[in-house]
Amino acid sequence: MTQKLGRHCTICSHDQHRQIDADILRHATGYLKIASRYGLILASVQRHAANHLARELREHREAEMLLSAETLIGELNELHLFAPCTRPCGGGWR
Repeated sequence: MTQKLGRHCTICSHDQHRQIDADILRHATGYLKIASRYGLILASVQRHAANHLARELREHREAEMLLSAETLIGELNELHLFAPCTRPCGGGWR
């Protein structure tokens, strides 16, 4: 039986792979800058993100969306508290 040999992941075997993963998850600077910062090529960072961090990236984005939604709900609740103060008395706008 022959075993299929695959390509090893450059990022997974990199000395700073935890920091690279954190940078990818934050995605504040983009994959090209991350690759340049660590002496990697863009394709390696893209492949690693797609093949090894897909679930983490999705969960991270979902968490960011939930946080944004919670912030928006909080702001709407504050606006709702002030809304009665800005509406004229006596039934409506004219």
